[in-house]
Amino acid sequence: MPRADEVRPGTTLARAMFPSLGFFGGTWADCLALPFDGTLTRLRVERASETPGFLNLRGILLRKNRRPAATDEHDLIISQSSDRPESNLAPQGVTRLTGIHSLKEVGAWWQAESRDGVVTDQVLIFNRPDGMGIRSRELRVTAWNSLGQKATLYDSTSPEHLCETLRQIEHFVGGQISAATIDTVARARQWRSDVVGRIAELVRRGEIRVSARTWLALAALLPTKRGRHPGDDLEGSDWLVLAYGLCSQLQRDARSRSGVQAYARVLDSTARLDRLEVEFDRATAALGTSPMHHVRHGIEFRGQLRDRAPQIAKAVGKLSEDLASDGLVPLLAYGSLLGATREGRLLDHDDDFDLFVTLRAGTEGEFYERRRALHRVLEARGWTVEPNGKFKNAHVWNSEEGSKLDLFSVWDDGVSAWTHMERMKWRSMPRHWFLEHSPIEVDGIRLEASDYASEFLAERYGPNWGTPDKYYDWRWPLNN
Repeated sequence: MPRADEVRPGTTLARAMFPSLGFFGGTWADCLALPFDGTLTRLRVERASETPGFLNLRGILLRKNRRPAATDEHDLIISQSSDRPESNLAPQGVTRLTGIHSLKEVGAWWQAESRDGVVTDQVLIFNRPDGMGIRSRELRVTAWNSLGQKATLYDSTSPEHLCETLRQIEHFVGGQISAATIDTVARARQWRSDVVGRIAELVRRGEIRVSARTWLALAALLPTKRGRHPGDDLEGSDWLVLAYGLCSQLQRDARSRSGVQAYARVLDSTARLDRLEVEFDRATAALGTSPMHHVRHGIEFRGQLRDRAPQIAKAVGKLSEDLASDGLVPLLAYGSLLGATREGRLLDHDDDFDLFVTLRAGTEGEFYERRRALHRVLEARGWTVEPNGKFKNAHVWNSEEGSKLDLFSVWDDGVSAWTHMERMKWRSMPRHWFLEHSPIEVDGIRLEASDYASEFLAERYGPNWGTPDKYYDWRWPLNN
């Protein structure tokens, strides 16, 4: 009868033990971090499966001493097995996360080659951060150095990977879990349940800390997709272990806001999100951190936005001064406007401070140019401006004040005003909503707000905007 460490990957026994073997995420807290100390001349990532599937990743970065590796993009040759026309992107390189997406095929691959080589000590692979990250559970990563020597950095389908996952968990919980007899699916499921229960007990006692590497091993035990069979869903101690893993991600790296979206397929209702949030209090008590809760972009410390109100007030004051010299006035926007209008304070579950700035332009092309000019002006005055891809908003922050503001550009074409609405849809509304405004104060932050705030909020959030709904406009579909 096989021991746990003799079970072969891809079998029903392995799937019952590890429903998410090969899991890794798309944030800085749960990406795949692979050591490679040397001069990298070729890197190949491929689906290690005999069944057709997509190679679909957020992207790949090369690091040296925890910083981007020195890379000459003109020296890189990037190729992949197929291009997905819908993506409208050339194969991605290794300096930014713009996405990798092949067609559905057997053995889909991507690779980067460098004639001079890239001196690196780490390869970071970022999965899709949502429920579709399941596509990358069967992955192999191979690297070549300047001597032409080949090394397999990662292969989630190999027996060695399953044994290493077992070793990581065994070291974490103690005991010989790898020696357990696993000869039936029922025993495999009971083994998983027992191991997760031991981890949960350690959490309750506050005796553990989870590194990023350990979390990927523990995450292999937790389902990320609901199925028809027992063990294909979160149950029992799974909830606490998942809560602990996600909260510990935020504690380790606040940039990530946790990888909770990777669990969209098992957190597919408001009831399930609430169920997970119940465990946050136990998890944060074990971690010794402030309480956390769900927000639209992930998981945050409770009341974090209001805690930052003094810093936000300084940043808003500085931004208002810098825009006033160009005749522009920032207005309260979206969730920040909703909280101020409906509740007289910033929303408990909001995590961004939103502002409008209205730009007059005769054509959309002129509007884009005015927006670029605005960003250049802000940068010249000491602001960091981070445009949000294809959308019209940008994160801006001043090195002196530090707090980030979410600045949305509104296009006033002389007849209507255009801005983002539901699901970031770009559409028009009466321009006077953005031209007529009055002073307002919310949580000590003084600025201007539209005199037609109620009309705008009804247009943006619907006729029930006055009724609080924490999960409105959630990032993945929910069954209420």
